[in-house]
Amino acid sequence: MELVLAFDAVKPYFCRAGGKSEMANKSFCPLASFIFYPNRFIKMKKILILSCFSLLASVVKAQITNFSMTPDTAIVDGKATFDDILQQEIKIKNSEATDRKFVWERTTVSTPFGWTSTICDPVACRPSSTSIAEFELKANESYTMLFDVSTDGAPGSGYYLLKLYEKGKPNQYTIGKYRFNATLVNTKDASDDAQVSVFPNPAKDFFILKSSLAFRELRLCSADGRMIRSYTNSEDGRYSVEGLREGAYMVQILGKNSVRIATKKLVIN
Repeated sequence: MELVLAFDAVKPYFCRAGGKSEMANKSFCPLASFIFYPNRFIKMKKILILSCFSLLASVVKAQITNFSMTPDTAIVDGKATFDDILQQEIKIKNSEATDRKFVWERTTVSTPFGWTSTICDPVACRPSSTSIAEFELKANESYTMLFDVSTDGAPGSGYYLLKLYEKGKPNQYTIGKYRFNATLVNTKDASDDAQVSVFPNPAKDFFILKSSLAFRELRLCSADGRMIRSYTNSEDGRYSVEGLREGAYMVQILGKNSVRIATKKLVIN
């Protein structure tokens, strides 16, 4: 206490701006302040450390937001059949002005027995046996990946995680959480589907449909129900898929008054 009072008494003579003593301005005052007021320097050290952590967090966040995955959470509902698929579209965007390579990792948290999943990225459609893969996006490029789930007729709920990060930076990532729910179909739907066959499957340039059911129109749709193409009844049962991107689709068979009478799954390679 006495030391602090003594320093306060002499401080105006040695530490004032424009003082006569060079020693006071250049060395004595900082040194004396550290000796007599150590708590001030401790507080300053804490402030500097907190500021550094805040700056580091901002830099990391900025690096993470240089790419995006939309949506990062979704629930997909559908039917448990041998041919239908459950599908979620996931838009990936490279927000930097340079080409970059990315890596995705798929984790199956829980799924009914017999379910399989396929992820279609810019390179290929990857089956369940592939848990990690990489691809490249050009500067400011976006790409819509397809997350497809086949139930093989088993009802239930499956939960999956999809981790995305830039190659070489696995600690800077975003995670998508996706749940797929499949319910049983009624007996009539299953019977009608059994009277229709689609081949070759996977298809490349065309597919052939054989059906004992009378129909007027075919619709090729994405798994979320968007119509991609429409066909009238062909005499030879042959239908073109040229120009379509790889992935899984649904072939809807429509009867009188455009009532859907059957649905088949079609994969295009």
